[in-house]
Amino acid sequence: MRDHARDLLAYAPSARTHAHAFFDEAAPALGAFCATPALQRLGGVSHRGLKRCARNVPEIMVPLCDGQADRTTALSPFSRLEHSEWVCAMATASCALHGLPYDDTFYAATAGLFHDVGHGAFSHAVEPLLHRHGVEDHENTGRRIIATDPHVQTAFSAHGVNTERLLGIVREEGDSGLRQKFVDTCTYVRHDATAAGYASMDGLCWSVLRSIRAMRDGMLELDETFLIEQFLDRRASMYADFYEHPYNRLCNLLLCEAADWLIRAGKLSIRAISYGRDEDVLGPMRLAAHNGAPAWFRSAHRLLLEDTAETGRWSARECSCESEANVLASRASDERPAFALPPIDLTGKSLPVRLPDGSVRSVRALPDSRPDHHRKWHVISYTGPV
Repeated sequence: MRDHARDLLAYAPSARTHAHAFFDEAAPALGAFCATPALQRLGGVSHRGLKRCARNVPEIMVPLCDGQADRTTALSPFSRLEHSEWVCAMATASCALHGLPYDDTFYAATAGLFHDVGHGAFSHAVEPLLHRHGVEDHENTGRRIIATDPHVQTAFSAHGVNTERLLGIVREEGDSGLRQKFVDTCTYVRHDATAAGYASMDGLCWSVLRSIRAMRDGMLELDETFLIEQFLDRRASMYADFYEHPYNRLCNLLLCEAADWLIRAGKLSIRAISYGRDEDVLGPMRLAAHNGAPAWFRSAHRLLLEDTAETGRWSARECSCESEANVLASRASDERPAFALPPIDLTGKSLPVRLPDGSVRSVRALPDSRPDHHRKWHVISYTGPV
C-alpha cells in the first residue's frame, strides 16, 4: 500500500512525505486489519471473474469473438484483496494531496480496505445469482461483516475505530464517502488501463487526482470539467472493452447458470458463493463436470477455464424486449438450454462537481457511448452436441 501511494505521488514531493508519515504511524493498525479472516478471504476472490480483454474484437454477439483465442488478450489477474489495498493507497494519496489530518486519512484508508469485504466468489459476476436466490447483495453483506464480524471488531477495538463512522464512508455518505466513491473508480481505471496497455490512462488518472482542489459539501471542487469528463468517458469505454465485452458477458452468464445448476442439484450451497472463494465454486463445478453433468454444463466449465474455442458451441440471438427473451429461453430444452442476457448501462455513474463561479453540475459519460450490444436483450443458447 505504501509503495502504491508512493507511485501515485511521484510528482508531488510534499504529499508523498505526508503519505509516508501516515503509513509509518498507521502500519500496525492497517496490518492488523489486513490479517483478519474477512479480508484474507478476498485474496481468493477474483475481480469479476474477468478472464480476458478483447479490445480489437468486433462488437458482435454471434458468434462470440469468432471462437478465436488470438482475438482476445489475457489480462493480469488481481484479487479483491489487492484491489482493496490499492483503494487504500489511492485514498491515502488523495488525502495527502489535500493535506488532510491523520484521523481523516486513517478512516479513508480503512474504508478503502473494507469497502468490498462483502464480495462473494467471483465478485460482481455472480451478483445476479444472489438476487435470484433472495440472498443479500455484496454491499449489505459487507456492512454486516464490518459491524458484526468478531475478528474485525476485535481489530477495530484494538485500534480505536468507530464502526459507525467507518460505515458512513463505506456507504459513500458525506464528503468522506464521496472521496471513497472517487478513489474506488480511479483505482479500477488505473490498474486495468495498465494491465491492458493503455499507458496514457495512468497519466490521466494522476491529472484528475491533482485537478480536484477539495471535496466539500458533497462536491468535487474543480477549476474546469474537461479532465474528469475525459476520465469518465474512458472509464465507460474500458468497461465496454473489458468487463462487459461479449466474451466476458458470456463467461459471466454461464458462470451464474452453471453455479445455479449446482445449487438446484444440491451440489453447492449459495452460502459458499456469498462467503467463499472462487475455488469453493470451481471445486464442485470441476467435480460435476467429470461426474455426469450435462453437456452444456461441461462446455460452460471448459469455457470458464479459458478454452475460448467453446464459444463455437454457443449462439446468441438479439431480442426486442425482455418478454421476448424470456419466452425464447423458456422454450429451450434441458439438454440444450437457453439463457436470457439483459442489457446493461455502464454510463450511469456520475460525479457532482462545483466550479469556481459556484455553478454545480453532475458529470457522467455520454449515454449514447454505449455499444449496441449493451442496449439489447439477448438469448444465449447451447448448440453443441449433447
